[in-house]
Amino acid sequence: EQGEEDVDICDDMPSTNFPPVEIDKDEKDA
Repeated sequence: EQGEEDVDICDDMPSTNFPPVEIDKDEKDA
């Protein structure tokens, strides 16, 4: 729900959902 905007949570547990590299790409594409 709020994973792209909430980078803080992703940074806390990137291995849970996906690596930080994927988030960076998704955020730039969004």
